Amino acid sequence: FDASDANTHAPVAVFYASDPTVGATVSVEAPAETLRARGTPALPVTVGIGQTNVTAMTLLLRHPGDPGSARIRLDSLTLACRDESRAPRLPGTFIGRLRLVRDGIEVANLTGLPGTGSTVAAALGGWLLEPADSSLVRVMVDIAATAPVGSLELTVSGAGVHAVDANSGLALRVEPLAGAELPMYSGLTRLASPARDLSAGLASRIPAALAA
Repeated sequence: FDASDANTHAPVAVFYASDPTVGATVSVEAPAETLRARGTPALPVTVGIGQTNVTAMTLLLRHPGDPGSARIRLDSLTLACRDESRAPRLPGTFIGRLRLVRDGIEVANLTGLPGTGSTVAAALGGWLLEPADSSLVRVMVDIAATAPVGSLELTVSGAGVHAVDANSGLALRVEPLAGAELPMYSGLTRLASPARDLSAGLASRIPAALAA
């Protein structure tokens, strides 16, 4: 710094807290551009109305970048509900609670799902995925006790996985892992009323009198 008195223009001594003065070290990383995904259906063929903690599907999310790439930040996951004819279903009518469990740790727990539309978005809290690393996300649902009898399927499209480069915030492409396809499905289940009554017919077969 070349400093001087503003009135006299005489030089002013400059003292440094450290000499030389240096900035922080910065790591230069390649951008993250792609997230790879694979879904595995897990819904049983039949689920009882009111049943809780039903695993609907598992999602494997992988960062395909090499070491030295930026981390991937996962912000939200959007699921769509539909029936066997692919007609949209109201999430709040059929699902009482939706949970997402990542590598054994719960990252989302939603109740009061939308009563309009056919999709529900779950915030993931911006957890980070390291280069060449993977995470397994389990989608779990409670079937609403007031749900009508019918069919239900959950799907997650590529656009339903909101992931960005953790450094730049730019959105990533979501592509299927080898041998997989998008969108990802839970499989179709049929919602059935739970058994509440048992009818029994009993006939007495003991004789009216028995010898000692």
